[in-house]
Amino acid sequence: MNFARTTLAAVAALGMAFGAASLTGTSVTSPAAAQTAPAPGQAPNVDEDTLRSFAVATLEIQEISQAYQPQMEAAESQEQQQEIAQAANDEMVAAVEAVPGIDVDSYNAIAEAAQADPEMMQQINTFIAEAAGQ
Repeated sequence: MNFARTTLAAVAALGMAFGAASLTGTSVTSPAAAQTAPAPGQAPNVDEDTLRSFAVATLEIQEISQAYQPQMEAAESQEQQQEIAQAANDEMVAAVEAVPGIDVDSYNAIAEAAQADPEMMQQINTFIAEAAGQ
């Protein structure tokens, strides 16, 4: 879980990977997701419902990231930035875990896989737009 949290924080710090909103990850471990374990360098097989959950979680993470950005910019020290980043990360982890059908490890796995799979990325972007009401 600590690695997943670190990954989530690192991804959030780098910004959104899919234009509209998204983070990065690698393989889905949710028992609700229809999947197979991917070979190294191969995208995981993720069902549509899990991708929709990913989209909802991405929107939550984007809101949290935007809320903490001014605090990060106003931080007066490296230590203060780290404290703010940890608080944001904790909130992001909780937000992902609150979305039915996905967990932090799955979220990170899908985000990473989508960066290497333009078709998956496009499908996620569509789901993000739908979830955002666009």
